[in-house]
Amino acid sequence: QAAALMAADPVRQVEGQLQAGAQTGWLKGEDAEVLRASHRLFSTVNQAGRLLTERPLDPDELGIGGQGFLARAAGAKDAKDLALKLEQAREASAQIIDRLLKEV
Repeated sequence: QAAALMAADPVRQVEGQLQAGAQTGWLKGEDAEVLRASHRLFSTVNQAGRLLTERPLDPDELGIGGQGFLARAAGAKDAKDLALKLEQAREASAQIIDRLLKEV
């Protein structure tokens, strides 16, 4: 949303907002791609999780089958690989966002 505001672009979808920020130069292309990939990963897990439960995701409650479903949906080998991918995406996104917010 910040990227779209900086670009004065009314786009509502996250992908478009990131593109708008990249077009203004406020967001570097590689940073925009990291944020896009992170958003896709988190959205995929969120959507797949909704198919499994109405409650917040708890890997222990999902069992092996549910964990496997989430991992496959997100393109991970298994639940541990998915947890690693989520943590890496969270950390990379946080670093970019923190750096950008310091600049405004």
